[in-house]
Amino acid sequence: MKEFCTLLNEIRNSTVMELSGDLNKVSLILNNTNRYVRSFDNIIFDGGNEPYIIEIVARLLRFLRRQNYLNEHNKVNEQYVTQLRQITMYLFLNTDVSFRYDLSRVVHVKHLLSTAPQLSKCLLLNCIWGLDLDRFLYEIVSNTPLWFSMQFLDQTISSLRYAKPYEVLERTESLVRSICLAIGRTDCDWQKIDRNRYVDHQRTPG
Repeated sequence: MKEFCTLLNEIRNSTVMELSGDLNKVSLILNNTNRYVRSFDNIIFDGGNEPYIIEIVARLLRFLRRQNYLNEHNKVNEQYVTQLRQITMYLFLNTDVSFRYDLSRVVHVKHLLSTAPQLSKCLLLNCIWGLDLDRFLYEIVSNTPLWFSMQFLDQTISSLRYAKPYEVLERTESLVRSICLAIGRTDCDWQKIDRNRYVDHQRTPG
């Protein structure tokens, strides 16, 4: 697993995700549906919210289809993977999760925060499945610290009950593989640390 400083350095050295073009349109869709379809604050669970979730996902789907990011079968158009990855990251940045560092200080993403209503994990996962963005979910689980990715685990597992049988098998296999990769990276990092010194440091009063 990569250390936080490494992750931050990669963000700093990467291209800024501007709130323009695709991200601006996604932001407008989310803000409009939050205002006129259903407040996202009320979409915590699937039960009772199915019509609103379907409408929100459908509006995002229409946009992605117009951009040709998804094909006629609503599957990812491979030549637009980069754009879809950015859109997925934008959704995650505006989801109700905890971060162990202040993203408002990260110049490459701070301008994207709070530009859309905060999505619940329930709504996020419905967008992920409904827009065929699950490959990017697996990337995030594999390559982010466990304290971050595990925040989505309960809701991800819960959401599988609404999937078709063949989808459940495929998604479960991909999710388990991603978790194993994340655990493997964590263990590799632990091997570079003097664990006894680490534990002693944690037990030493500040």
